[in-house]
Amino acid sequence: MDDGAQVLMELGSYPFSDLYAWVEDRCEVSWQLMLAQPENEPRPFIMPALMFTRGHHTQEFTQMLLCLFPGSTAKTPILVPGQDQQVMFSEARIAGDWMMISDGGDVHDFTFTMKKIEIDQF
Repeated sequence: MDDGAQVLMELGSYPFSDLYAWVEDRCEVSWQLMLAQPENEPRPFIMPALMFTRGHHTQEFTQMLLCLFPGSTAKTPILVPGQDQQVMFSEARIAGDWMMISDGGDVHDFTFTMKKIEIDQF
């Protein structure tokens, strides 16, 4: 990895993937890398991933998306052991596009901000 990059989760096997890693590059862009399971429905090469911090909102957010975009689907989320509301990993196909959604722990120094993804600001 480049100077200034950091590993957030080591490359390895996790409950939601046999091969997964989470890294942040020197520009502070966070990348979650996961090998898709060949027996599952094909996924795009790159999928957006949203992570909620300071609260567990993945399930609520996913349900909102399913209501807003008829015909969308969500896979059963994988929960953090012992935490019935904290989602370790989930994925959904919203309006035909795949995305990953998860709840981070409460110990992050960053937040998810809708302002950063508003298209009208360009």
